Amino acid sequence: MNDANAFVIYRYQVYLLEGKGRDEKTVDAALHHIWRFCELTGDVDFRCVNIEQIVQYKTSLQASDNSGKTLSASTIVHAFSSVCGFFRWLRKQVGYDKIPEDLVDYFSAPRHLIQIANAPVEKAYPTHEEVVTVVG
Repeated sequence: MNDANAFVIYRYQVYLLEGKGRDEKTVDAALHHIWRFCELTGDVDFRCVNIEQIVQYKTSLQASDNSGKTLSASTIVHAFSSVCGFFRWLRKQVGYDKIPEDLVDYFSAPRHLIQIANAPVEKAYPTHEEVVTVVG
């Protein structure tokens, strides 16, 4: 565990809760994605993150696990968004301002996943006959 990473993640948690007024469940979900990024990149110091590590993280999130299951498009899009938001905030912090600005762009979700995640869900409605049967 990289102590510097843990400390800055804690500061980000406080920022989300107190500065942005986010709900605890929302913050927990964001932190889960950030910690997963740390885990998948070998807990590299955030100041040393590079494009290859980001691509590796993105690839691993989109791959299936041992059981053949993959994460939903919505989960993947939220994960990328959470880590991207964290790095945008991190770049403004003292000691992290040397993180290249364009590095954050590499956390963008693929457009096809965004379309899938944002696609309207068809809801099943009862037919007229079913309503008549229930009411009648």
